Amino acid sequence: MSVMKKAIALLITFLVFEGCNTIDKVNPLERNTYIKFYGGTDGNEADDIAPTADGGYILLGKTLRDGKKFLDLIKTDALGNTEFYNQMRWVSGNAILPVSDGYLIVGDSIKQLAGGKTLTSILLMKTDLSGNHVFSFSYGDPLVNHQGKALTIDQNGDVVILGIRQSGIDQDQSLVLKVSLADLSAPQWVQTYGLLDRDYEVTPHIIEDPAGHFIWSSSAIKVIDTNAETYDDIVDSYITIDVVNANSEHINQQKIGDLVPANYFVKDIHKGSYGYTIAGITNDTDAGDRDLFFCRLDNFGNIIAGTEKKYGFTGDDEGLSFTYTYDGGYLVLASMTTTLEQGNGGKDIYLAKLDPFGNLEWENLIGGSGDEVGSAVLQTSDGGYVLYGTQSYQGASMMFLVKTNKEGQLIE
Repeated sequence: MSVMKKAIALLITFLVFEGCNTIDKVNPLERNTYIKFYGGTDGNEADDIAPTADGGYILLGKTLRDGKKFLDLIKTDALGNTEFYNQMRWVSGNAILPVSDGYLIVGDSIKQLAGGKTLTSILLMKTDLSGNHVFSFSYGDPLVNHQGKALTIDQNGDVVILGIRQSGIDQDQSLVLKVSLADLSAPQWVQTYGLLDRDYEVTPHIIEDPAGHFIWSSSAIKVIDTNAETYDDIVDSYITIDVVNANSEHINQQKIGDLVPANYFVKDIHKGSYGYTIAGITNDTDAGDRDLFFCRLDNFGNIIAGTEKKYGFTGDDEGLSFTYTYDGGYLVLASMTTTLEQGNGGKDIYLAKLDPFGNLEWENLIGGSGDEVGSAVLQTSDGGYVLYGTQSYQGASMMFLVKTNKEGQLIE
């Protein structure tokens, strides 16, 4: 099958939805839901999305072409129509933050080494409002890989970056550094946090509270064996909630799942009207299945007793994200492997609406016969939702933007 035919097939298969989720040929101006695709001639993958001041969206993704990696920066209007689509070579983005005069992106700068090897450094890049490069700042060293995962603007107007310091010898550490936009010669400070026998995987968000504390969450993972048939790692994992002052060691670190044999993996953290909420995956169930896990934290990152929630879930640990909703609840975006009896086959988008106490209000599946994996979700001004992710079909992949109604459906 040609690349163009694959791209067309991607669109067709995504439109094979359950009943009320079938798209009609209607002018987008006449409806409040839509599907848009971006890329399609190469391997594309969605990373992050943010709303823009004009009511549209800025999308961050990547393209793999001829063994080379490109950063994709796409600006859309409120209906998902492309306003610009820029690409940058040998860089990769993981998170994006709109500012008054452009966009800040954190990710990786990729250096080619002898023998086909690569070395990555943390990249902070700024573009103007048209997506044109303004400046780049990188941090790393010649011996180990560094990756930028999340960023925020602190109370002084400086950028605080959450990342990973990777090494084939030492364990992967979480890393926080502060960069002044007025002086890009070097970070103002850098702190690393690690465990002797575990690798850290961090959330795509780091948050500063009014007192100047920074909070994020991590999965603390230890490889304990290897599956002899699949060669997959068998791991032990628990969740940490990490709280630090500027340029300090931990001032609080709570743990979830460290005292039980089951695994806990955190996928996201957000600030709410009071405290924080984390979401992840656990197999700490009576049946040993994988469940969606939710937990609320107080303003200092302590676990609020009685707020832990688990939901029966046959999903995957990729593509899990959530957002707060206007009614104080949550909308969870995940990827679920389905059958034709249960869904549309392959991996489908799973949406779950929770009330402020974490009780399930409704759930939906959206997808086609290919694989759909979500990256991020936002609630829109009309109460609906925008889902950003990647669809793969027969070796081709594209980025998609889906706008649903308030019930997570594609048809009003």
